[in-house]
Amino acid sequence: MGRRGLLVVFVDTKCPSAQAVTDMAKVAPALAKHEVTSVLVNLGDPKETVLEFYAKRAAGTPVVYDATTATQQAWSVTAVPTVVLLDVDGGIAYKGRAAWPDLAAAAEKGLKLPAGSVNLGVQGTQFG
Repeated sequence: MGRRGLLVVFVDTKCPSAQAVTDMAKVAPALAKHEVTSVLVNLGDPKETVLEFYAKRAAGTPVVYDATTATQQAWSVTAVPTVVLLDVDGGIAYKGRAAWPDLAAAAEKGLKLPAGSVNLGVQGTQFG
């Protein structure tokens, strides 16, 4: 958890658009400037698949994986990518698709940042 929050992005290697993974190279550093740590959580893929998939991509953030469905169930993730922004108290400031302008607006409001201060530099995807 960063000083201001944590961004968790749930993904898998089968998603027709790996755009959310690619976008993290810009999203994670932009949020880090506001003291928000980011992590990708890969759901349901075997370890070997995860290692091969991310070795070919510069995700820009740590990747953890769960080859089971436990994490998916615990976080009530029904589609990938699903983006969850937690505030410093563990409250959910945003949960939804990887529509980065929506996340930026939610971050400004939920993390009490100045309006217009979060520019993630990418649009995101309509999946999730």
